[in-house]
Amino acid sequence: MLTIARYGETEPLDFELRRDNITVEDITYADFIGEDIAYIRLTRFSRNSASDMKKSLQNLSDQGMEKLIIDLRGNPGGLLEAAIDILELLIPAGHDLLFTRGRYDEASKEFRSGRSPIISEDLSLVILIDGGSASASEIISGAVQDLDRGIIIGTPSFGKGLVQSVFPINKENSIKITTAKYYIPSGRFIQKPGYLEEEIDIGPEHDSTKVFNTVGGREVTELGGITPDIEVEMSSTPVLARECWRRGLFFKYASLYMQNHELVLPVIVDDEILEDFRGFLSSKELTLNLEGEKQFRTLLTSIDSTAAAAPIMKSSLETIEHYYDDLKAERFDIERDGLILGLEREFSFQLGGTEARIASSFDDDRVILKAIDVLSDQITYDSVLTPSEY
Repeated sequence: MLTIARYGETEPLDFELRRDNITVEDITYADFIGEDIAYIRLTRFSRNSASDMKKSLQNLSDQGMEKLIIDLRGNPGGLLEAAIDILELLIPAGHDLLFTRGRYDEASKEFRSGRSPIISEDLSLVILIDGGSASASEIISGAVQDLDRGIIIGTPSFGKGLVQSVFPINKENSIKITTAKYYIPSGRFIQKPGYLEEEIDIGPEHDSTKVFNTVGGREVTELGGITPDIEVEMSSTPVLARECWRRGLFFKYASLYMQNHELVLPVIVDDEILEDFRGFLSSKELTLNLEGEKQFRTLLTSIDSTAAAAPIMKSSLETIEHYYDDLKAERFDIERDGLILGLEREFSFQLGGTEARIASSFDDDRVILKAIDVLSDQITYDSVLTPSEY
């Protein structure tokens, strides 16, 4: 029996817990986001990833999928075998997918696609990556880029291209040793430079002047990680919304609101809800660190108290303090749109879980919107995959 105190509930709640096998879903979304554009979000690479991906692709293909977005943003990787199996669902047979190279022959391997893909070779494909996409995510995005199978959109990936093996020392301890390096089809090493101390001589890692080519002749660089064909950054979260996410205030408000109100998907936050949320925030002690304020506070504490007491100095400092107070008072109205999005995502999550939360973010996700634009324009899509000299 587990007793918990839930936010918004006046009495503790009792839950009887029973042991069971819990399956963590690797694919958190697989559905259409346009008439013929499908979107799949893959969060990790485990033993089930390839079979789950195959089922999703088959299901979407049966429903008329002609274009596909695979979102690997924030995916830290996982099993190499899962990445290779997923690539074989996308890449025609006979193509090199990955090389590993080590000091010893047994550490050097080559992986090639050995079966026909589950999707048509004519299907337009976009892979989304960011700085949180690592290891297996980079193997997939790197192979898709090098083989000109699709377009990579987002920001440069993490840059993890080392093969590590675990060796037992005794019954209780083991040691993990780097035994090889990953190389994607063009021959690029995807490990980001600077992962070892400079004084350790391991030979050349990267040559930023060396030109690599995709199978279609496009020039690509070896800078560590995968550089997208089209770079698009997500907009930064402003200060008030960031504080609300940090302290779970969107979640807390949504929980309270839904105790007395009924909502349905898709959730639309109107002016009444927004003003109610303003009142909710007014009861919280918010820590808003505006640009330049930290430096001002440091200056304030370092000024001699007698100097600060001087009329002209005191007046100037008070003016600056009032300036920051006024800015904070205006943050709610300034960040209105972002606060609405935060509320809609949290309401959606409580109504429909992770899948509903993801769906609620599509209209504000600059990377996804760019992918949709590219996939909706065949001329643009083809031009990205065409060597620049043509």
